[in-house]
Amino acid sequence: MKVLYDHQIFEWQRYGGVSRYFVELLRHFQAGGPVSAELALACSCNPYLRESGLAPAGVDFTTLPAVAERNRQRSLRHFLPRRKFRGKERLYRVLTALGYDQPEDIRRHQQANVRASVSRLQGGAFDVFHPTYYYPYFLPHLGDRPLVVTIHDMTHELYPEYFDLADGTLAFKRTLAERATLIIAISESTREDLIRILRVPGEKVKVVLHGHTRRPSAPASPAGAPPSLLYVGPRALYKNFCHLPHGALALQRQFDRPPLVVLVVLPARLVIVRLNFTHGVAGAALIPTGLFTKLVLVEPVHPSETVH
Repeated sequence: MKVLYDHQIFEWQRYGGVSRYFVELLRHFQAGGPVSAELALACSCNPYLRESGLAPAGVDFTTLPAVAERNRQRSLRHFLPRRKFRGKERLYRVLTALGYDQPEDIRRHQQANVRASVSRLQGGAFDVFHPTYYYPYFLPHLGDRPLVVTIHDMTHELYPEYFDLADGTLAFKRTLAERATLIIAISESTREDLIRILRVPGEKVKVVLHGHTRRPSAPASPAGAPPSLLYVGPRALYKNFCHLPHGALALQRQFDRPPLVVLVVLPARLVIVRLNFTHGVAGAALIPTGLFTKLVLVEPVHPSETVH
């Protein structure tokens, strides 16, 4: 049996659980066995895929990240340049999602990826199609072939206030849930939400828990090292970074000294924040004083300079 995966998540997600999930699926199927896999892709910004060596030959991993960052900075800077008002950036994001002022080179790369996926779909050399995200561009080209969709969570349905009005994920997920031959849910909770919110028949949803790739363990912290808290992931929207200061404060109260070190792992860099909630503590770029009210991230430092 051959599974075809498309480009979607690898086009726009640099780091994240969804792209990591699909890289691990590709890695497993490429190891041999009764199931093989193919990825339709022309260009990507995803380091997981690049470092895995599983991408199709000729995939461009350099242009898309540079173009996206350049146009993000340029476009926002040139949007109503003489007007400043609250919500300006959010307004621009909504308009961009609707197609306003989308840079030509971004469109060109997106179109190249869609062409690559549609070409494989029309070629028909696969048994099951498993899209890597929810945009249903492929439905006119799929025919009656089996469609497997992974629903990673129901965040858009449960917390719509965190997402732009122009975000079509809600409608896209519902469309794919209705068309899917099989839906993979990553937890029993997600399966229950699917059945309750989208009215998906229970027999259509199979729970497959996430696994992991075994890697060598990192060495333990040396004796006498300051207590530390590791935060992994982005800081925006529903990721609960806003709750980190309160949790850090509660932990800090358990230690007289030394101060708690908070390690915040962000894409491609490691940021250290040293916190002390009663006395000022001199650090490389941060001197917190008084009662802690706001978490301030210092400038990124090279991993070799961090505290382990």
